[in-house]
Amino acid sequence: MSRRFGFAIGLFLIPCWAQETSEITGRIADASGSPVAGAAVEIRQLNTDVKREVRTNADGYYTQALLPPSDYRVTVRFAGFKQEVRNVTLEVNQVSRLDFKLEVGSVTETIEVTAATPLLESSNASIGQVIETQAIADLPLNGRNYLDLAKLSIGVTEPSVIGSAGTTGDRA
Repeated sequence: MSRRFGFAIGLFLIPCWAQETSEITGRIADASGSPVAGAAVEIRQLNTDVKREVRTNADGYYTQALLPPSDYRVTVRFAGFKQEVRNVTLEVNQVSRLDFKLEVGSVTETIEVTAATPLLESSNASIGQVIETQAIADLPLNGRNYLDLAKLSIGVTEPSVIGSAGTTGDRA
């Protein structure tokens, strides 16, 4: 009986755990835009040095899900092409798309991008925002109601009373 109970609890907790993870996905192509099948994509978490490695499929796409929010270094390697490296910061429940165009060159050459463009969430319609701990600590909360912090996010409004419009948050 306890084995079934443990299994049931595990099934219940899996969706809760998955909501706190992120994902990196993208496409690897050569300079002409053709897909690079079988390229090695190494995703290394910078603060723990844990690495995951995936390979691109026949269309050049790769995906690594269930990544905890953190800073990562993504390295792409394929024989006959220069190695390319990018850094990315993942927030809670974020899907980051990192596409790479590999240049022909020797294996010892490396291209490292230090200034990255902001990531655009094109694969998911949900809107989210991370409020830093220091910002929360510095906020004056009337009545110390933690739910008032939600009104700082973009697009959040207070429920309206019947017959009147809702009031918008501070960042309407």
